[in-house]
Amino acid sequence: MKGKKGKLLFVVPLASPNAVSSWHQVEQLFERTLRSICGQTSPNFAVVVACHERPRIGFDHHAVQFLEVDKEVPGDDHESRVLDRDIKIRLALHRGLGCGATHTMVVDADDCVSCRLSEHVSRHPSACGWYFKKGYFFSQHTGMLWLRTGDFHRWTGTSYIIRSDIYSMPESLVAADFADTSLFGKTYYVRHSRGISELRELGIRLRPLPFAGAVYVVDHGSNLGAVKESVYHLKGLPFRIKQAIFNKRRLTNRIRTEFGLYDLAEAM
Repeated sequence: MKGKKGKLLFVVPLASPNAVSSWHQVEQLFERTLRSICGQTSPNFAVVVACHERPRIGFDHHAVQFLEVDKEVPGDDHESRVLDRDIKIRLALHRGLGCGATHTMVVDADDCVSCRLSEHVSRHPSACGWYFKKGYFFSQHTGMLWLRTGDFHRWTGTSYIIRSDIYSMPESLVAADFADTSLFGKTYYVRHSRGISELRELGIRLRPLPFAGAVYVVDHGSNLGAVKESVYHLKGLPFRIKQAIFNKRRLTNRIRTEFGLYDLAEAM
């Protein structure tokens, strides 16, 4: 692929306003996520946001397209919300892979990403992909920041970049029964809890990204995973989370700029 530059597709599944306690807060968090994604130092990227309803935000970018999903709004249970996320990822991938992207990354709608990702992909168009060993945890409630240096990819789905031809998205699968969770196979996208091992079974070996790739935003009450809602409450923390406290970092201007991690209160 000499002379060809890589292009990164960001896929963002957004919750339904009828499935969250504060749609306004979700919109605020999502706008910051979208600004973070679009702050890339290389223009070789595209974004597809899959949603039930387009959010009201004060930001627009030519690389972003919204895909409104005409599917049943999920219930309050965790399983329904996870399935809703899976459906949106699948549809957004199917829409977005036609843009010529060499690589794809799923981003949670409340997290932030490094502005260097698209530039890194641009320089390595034939690489299988990367997983993020390093990344930051940020408590939206307290403003505290931690650096995870060995297993960041095990905590959040915002931690994988995969070469696009690894995905298998036949038209028959896209049109299939969305309630059949067995249809979500190994190659449709990577779930962070078991992604590395699944890809290795397929003979696909990702490399660790050589820099911190994302900020996992926790503790704001609108997260999908329960761990996000309580991960930094000081009582009853598991030992592995207490270890993260020793990697506490100051939220510097460099980190704010690289990840677009601005204060939501200041943006109002």
